[in-house]
Order: sequence, then C-alpha cells, then structure tokens
Amino acid sequence: MVRFWLLMVFSLCIICTTCYSSRYDPAFNVLIKYEGNTYHNNPKDPGGPTKFGWTLQSYRSTVSQNATKTTIQNLTKSKAKELYKKYWWKKYGASKIKDQELATSLLLAQVNMGPSNPNRVIQDATNDLCDYNLDMDGILGSVSIKAINHCSRAAEGFPYYLHMIFTDNPQAYTVWDWAKKGLRNRIFHFEDREILCSD
Repeated sequence: MVRFWLLMVFSLCIICTTCYSSRYDPAFNVLIKYEGNTYHNNPKDPGGPTKFGWTLQSYRSTVSQNATKTTIQNLTKSKAKELYKKYWWKKYGASKIKDQELATSLLLAQVNMGPSNPNRVIQDATNDLCDYNLDMDGILGSVSIKAINHCSRAAEGFPYYLHMIFTDNPQAYTVWDWAKKGLRNRIFHFEDREILCSD
C-alpha cells in the first residue's frame, strides 16, 4: 500500500512539472512577452506599424483589408488576444498539439513566419525523428496532428529544425539580419516553461 501511494505521488509530481495538453492562455502570454505591448513602426520591418505582434500587413491580410495605422494604434491587448486565438491558434493547428511547449513554439513561429513554413518544419521533424511519411504540405490535418502528437521527439527537435530555416536560408528571411536575437529567443523559449505550465 505504501508503495502504491509513493507511485501515485511520483506520478502527480510528473504531471505537475510537465504540460500534457496545450492551452491558449499561457501560449498567448509567451507570445506577448516577446511581441511586446507597445505600438512601434520600425522601418526595417516589412509588416509596417505593429502592436502586440500584429503588423498592419498581417492585420489587413488576416482580419480586415480596410485596416489603417490607426487600427493598429488603437488595438487593445484583449482584442489582440481574441484575434490570435481565432485567426492563428485555432485556424492553423497549434490548438490541436498536445505538448504545450511545442504548441506555443508553433504559434510563435506561425505568427512570425506565416503558417505554412513552420507547419512544414514540424512535419519534416516528425518524419525524420519518428519515421513517419507525412506530406510536407504545410497543412496540419488530422493525419499530421495524430503523428505529431505521437512523436515526442518532434517537440524536442522542432526548435532546432526551425533555427536551420533561418541560418541556412538567410536570403529568404532578411529579417534575420536585424532581428536575430529576438527570433532566437522566440525559437528557444525554454525559460518560459513556468509560464506555460502555470494556471
């Protein structure tokens, strides 16, 4: 009986220190940690005026073609959170990933790179690391989601595969030249585990 309860306590400790199902709130908190809360308009950023990570370019292509600089300036945090959940978290597959760290990494990458390339990267990592044969089409359908959720190595390998996209193809992502540090922080956000596993 003592052994049984020791095993129960040990199991609960594992559950408390590991994220088993992805949740949106902690993922959003990590996203905002890196994207920031203030409005800015960096001339080097091709997306234009930005607030809470929403650029004018992405807002127009995703939410409203009629958006203006004022739309971004007046964007509230609660509205940004609502839009990320609707147009990114639920739409492109991150919400269906069970591993919280992987789901968050995927969300951050999708927001920064667009959904297709990060989705292809996680498909590639799952194929390589767990011997699947997923179509690398950048669409996380039911087959891809099931494979990713059964491949624990994919969560560990995804940041490194993603990093290679930038370092091996700098000409394809010119933003790497001036935003290298920030992008690395988003890719390797292991220090955010406390945020991700918090209530």
